[in-house]
Amino acid sequence: MPELILLDQAQSPTAEKIWRLNQRAYRVEAGLLGVCDFPPLRRSAEDIQQSGNRFYGLVEMSELLAAAELEEFPRAKGKTLVINSFIVTPDRFRLGLGSQLLQGILGIADAVCLRIETAAQNLPAIALYKKFGFTELSRRKNREGYEIVTLELIKATSS
Repeated sequence: MPELILLDQAQSPTAEKIWRLNQRAYRVEAGLLGVCDFPPLRRSAEDIQQSGNRFYGLVEMSELLAAAELEEFPRAKGKTLVINSFIVTPDRFRLGLGSQLLQGILGIADAVCLRIETAAQNLPAIALYKKFGFTELSRRKNREGYEIVTLELIKATSS
């Protein structure tokens, strides 16, 4: 069973693993959208290595199977956690890794609000997020011409 761990993307080998997974996963999403130029595919291993965000991954026998990049923002009552990327190795799609990764993130997140964006055509991703209680916040067209959906989850607080 894969284990959720905090990844140290500042280490070059870890950044390379995240980048390789990024390339495989986002090529599938680009195909789903019918685009060749997909912004997440422009990101380099060096960009990942220099990111100040936190990365968590599901690892099994030293293989990175899924990863998420988390960015925190302060807000009036707690903080917002934005999931900037959420990727699963394509050869393991629909085998529960996305659910395991999202459940792990929700378990460790100390944020009041979690947000994520995905392409409107990425129906499997939207279904996954909604299964965990995310609701659609907004839709917009991006520069590349396809529709982006923003989803949000407000966690219950004990106050």
